[in-house]
Amino acid sequence: MKDDKITIDCFGKLSIKMGSREMGSEMNSEKARELIAFLMTYEGKSVKKTTVCDALWSDHDPKHSADSLYKLVDKIRDMPIPFHLECRRNIIQLHLDNVCSDLTEFTRGIRDRENIKALESVIPLYQGTLFEEEGYEWIMDKEGKFDMLYLDALQYLMDHYSKKGSRHKLFYYEALMERF
Repeated sequence: MKDDKITIDCFGKLSIKMGSREMGSEMNSEKARELIAFLMTYEGKSVKKTTVCDALWSDHDPKHSADSLYKLVDKIRDMPIPFHLECRRNIIQLHLDNVCSDLTEFTRGIRDRENIKALESVIPLYQGTLFEEEGYEWIMDKEGKFDMLYLDALQYLMDHYSKKGSRHKLFYYEALMERF
């Protein structure tokens, strides 16, 4: 494919696209989808292979898990989706140089909290559930992390507009209260 830009939506239902084309049939392995989802939560950072194996094959012995991971990486590399997946020594990494994602955009905007417009623009990206309907066992602590980032951002915006005496604070107050 000419355009190798991949779009991965992590909030709500997991979606992997190239251009406007959903790549569901090309991503025909549930475990491959799960590995990509897991690595997306690390936002391009390297992850220990043992961490990946423990998360994806918690019920298998370490040798079987490691073998399964290597086979899965080979399977992903054979797919027509140009993931930049690096697997070396004790780490694995999904490089995001050709990936656009709601998750990375969300966290980038959250971290730039002094930029109120950027912060406000990423709030709608958060849908409250990572990889909805996927049933990943490892997801709970990841969801908690993004929930806390979202709630913290809402609180920050509410405080910001409260100091300015703006009615915008009510919008963020109501959004914050919906989460409880």
